[in-house]
Amino acid sequence: MCIRSIIRCWIPLLILIIGSYTADAQLVINEVCSSNDESYIDNNGESPDWIELYNNTDTAIPLDGYYISDNLDYSYKWRMPNVIIGAGEFLIIIADGQDNADELRTSFKLAKLGEEVTLKSPDKELVDHMIIPQLKSDISYGLVNGNLEYLIPSPLAINKVEDIQIRLEIPTPTIAGGIYQNNIILDFTSLGEVHYKFNNRSKKDEYIYSGESITLTETTVICYWADADGYLDSPIQCETYFIDVDHSLPLLSVVGDSIDLFSFEEGLFEFGPNAEEEWPHWGANFWNDDEKPVHFQYYVEGKIVYEEDAALQIHGGRESRTSPMRSFRMVANQYADQRFEYPFYSSKPDLQAVKKIVVRNASGDFNAAHLRDGFLSKLATTHGLDIDALGYEPVICYLNGSYFGVMGLREKADEYFINQNYGLDLNTFSVVDVDTAVVHGSSSDFVEMHDFIWGSDMTDNSNFEKAETLLDINSFIDYFIMELGLNNKAWPQHNIRFWKSDTEGGKWRYIMYDMDIAMYRWPWTKYNQDLLGLKMVEYVDTNKHVNILKSLMDNKSFRQQYSNRHQDLFNTLLGEIQFAKELDKMVNILDPEMPRQFETYPGTYYDWINYYIDRMHIYIQERPYYARLFMDEYFQLGGEAGITITSSHPDDTNISLNSLDEITLPFQGYYFQDIPIELSATSNNSDLIFDHWEIEGGGITSYSYRNQDELSVNDGDKIKAIFVTKKENSLIQKVIIHGNDLLYTVDLINDAKATVNIYSSNGSKVYQQKNSTLSPGQNVLYLPELAAGYYIFNIANDNFDQSYPITIVQ
Repeated sequence: MCIRSIIRCWIPLLILIIGSYTADAQLVINEVCSSNDESYIDNNGESPDWIELYNNTDTAIPLDGYYISDNLDYSYKWRMPNVIIGAGEFLIIIADGQDNADELRTSFKLAKLGEEVTLKSPDKELVDHMIIPQLKSDISYGLVNGNLEYLIPSPLAINKVEDIQIRLEIPTPTIAGGIYQNNIILDFTSLGEVHYKFNNRSKKDEYIYSGESITLTETTVICYWADADGYLDSPIQCETYFIDVDHSLPLLSVVGDSIDLFSFEEGLFEFGPNAEEEWPHWGANFWNDDEKPVHFQYYVEGKIVYEEDAALQIHGGRESRTSPMRSFRMVANQYADQRFEYPFYSSKPDLQAVKKIVVRNASGDFNAAHLRDGFLSKLATTHGLDIDALGYEPVICYLNGSYFGVMGLREKADEYFINQNYGLDLNTFSVVDVDTAVVHGSSSDFVEMHDFIWGSDMTDNSNFEKAETLLDINSFIDYFIMELGLNNKAWPQHNIRFWKSDTEGGKWRYIMYDMDIAMYRWPWTKYNQDLLGLKMVEYVDTNKHVNILKSLMDNKSFRQQYSNRHQDLFNTLLGEIQFAKELDKMVNILDPEMPRQFETYPGTYYDWINYYIDRMHIYIQERPYYARLFMDEYFQLGGEAGITITSSHPDDTNISLNSLDEITLPFQGYYFQDIPIELSATSNNSDLIFDHWEIEGGGITSYSYRNQDELSVNDGDKIKAIFVTKKENSLIQKVIIHGNDLLYTVDLINDAKATVNIYSSNGSKVYQQKNSTLSPGQNVLYLPELAAGYYIFNIANDNFDQSYPITIVQ
């Protein structure tokens, strides 16, 4: 649209106003122009985008300490200088990304697709917030009589809505986008002239709908809009018509300007004119991090479930960007309240909105197994591992109407990952990369934690207890077992990221990602490769994460927890049977789609299933033996102990083992001879009570009478939980003296308070413990020093009074 006059404005370095100032007077964001060509010319003769503030009070306002931003999540992007805006005055802020306070130039630019602007006061209160839609060139958006309107730009002047054109409604197609088996015959209804493009989100060289039906014979994206004299064009809308396709996975259709995406000169997916010949082709267009506007639609089970505009960027490192099927990400910079509001990840049903969607090509696993990292992330999130793992959902991607391939929707391991998974404000946590590279916040707390753990004697439990307040121990253990146990050799020198909340009690946790070369992707990640020993030796004193593990392993309780958790996982989830079943599930999900993937890109379906997937199965079968061997060799854990656990009443028994809440009986697994295991047995049959553990091994049978106990084990041990039938009408079911402990089992439904007494054979009271808490099942009383002989054990309160004879032998 032509602007009748060009407004030339010169920004003074300071606006000096004589008068009184007040910190809590009200400012407003009055007008914004995010696509400026001629509406405002700065003192450099350029036409930057601009933001206009207005002081609607009768008092001058000093702006020092105010913040203006284009992102509500990052509302402190640019601090205002020591400028004063007078009562009833306007002030222009130039949004050109030059970050020059003297000239009122912000550190950010405004997006033409649509944007938001926030204003915060020095005391960090939100003063104003404006959502700006996509604007045509030299059309602004701002306040008129308290309402937001499209405007003829009026920088440094009162906004008027006069002569502004009305925006047309989007045309309506006679058939909505979707999945169809036959050709589509399409028409439009509209108040204006319908313009459209095939497989291209551009308004250049378009077709004009003449009223003659449009016939679609193959999968096509149509982008269309309405145009008419005296009106603003309607927003552009894109619909995907999938014709004669057969897909079992969700469909992602992304459409952008073909010049932005695929032109030789500037297309983000192309090599371009400046690419170096040698890999990784530095200078190629795909190394450009520019954002380009796109529209995407997401189909699940044949139905569209979500669509939105987005900003597209190429994503990833060398393996990802140089693949013929390049990874990319879509960012909700200025859409839908800065989030894509849909639960994209079936393994994270509570994650209802995301900032970024990474559309990933499997990177270093591209067209090999083509699933490693996503599969392992999904395994962690769906099987209760205490790890922060990225969401994964396999999809079929189409770009500008053409088949692109089998890709994975992923989260990005950045500050938004923490924000959206934990609901933490962006200003309340830190994310750090590799060593001390700051992704978000600060690395100082991590450095302090490392220095304390590495520099302190962890055999001293008081030091370990302090370490537990700084590091999430359970998460740390699960994370290290996955990385080391699955041979992710590019780690921890790369691909390691960790975070901590700044709130009281916040602890450092790790994010698992980029597992593409794990599990026998290459010979150096084969099942018999000792990654544990390699990293412990390779990074002697030089890698902070290795240092932390080494130091913590000096502590007896951590050593026991880590070693047992390692074996718990390799006996179950990472064991030969369950791990193979989980892999088969994922392979079966991808299998129908892989033939076309290999028709499009290098590789064969035969090699995929018979070589790459087979190698993962070989890894799964062989790795548990080597994983425990390397653990035992490096940490000297006394050798392996193959054990069997059963019960006298297997159908009525619940046995927990270390970190495993309930094991399937009979249980067979391997542990370490110098690391005691933790066992607990209960019955779901109210007529049964625990009696003892029976341990057979080396030709000897031993017994333990605690239903929760630590047992040292040897190779070949058979452990059996023995349950007996309850005595009728007896509160005290059983009493056993074990060392200095008196173990007594009571038949209660809930906890109860009682007095515990011990009487000698002549009736004299020799011990009393008042107000003792009795729990259902087994309880423990530490015995006082009593002479050998016969005694009466008694428990009593207002509701019961029962006794049981006991014998003490010296």
